[in-house]
Amino acid sequence: MEVATIFLDAAKNEHPPLRIRTSKWAEDFCNLKIQADHDRTKLVQQIKKPFL
Repeated sequence: MEVATIFLDAAKNEHPPLRIRTSKWAEDFCNLKIQADHDRTKLVQQIKKPFL
C-alpha cells in the first residue's frame, strides 16, 4: 500500500493513531526500539538530560 493511501485513511479516521508505520521495515524498527527500552525510561532520560 502506498504511503499516501495510508495517510489519507488516517486523515479520514475519527480517531487516528498517534503514529503510523508505513512499511514492514518501519514496524520491525519500532519493535527493536521497544525491546531496547520497553518502558521508555531510557528515552525519558535522554530527553530530560539536555533540556531539563
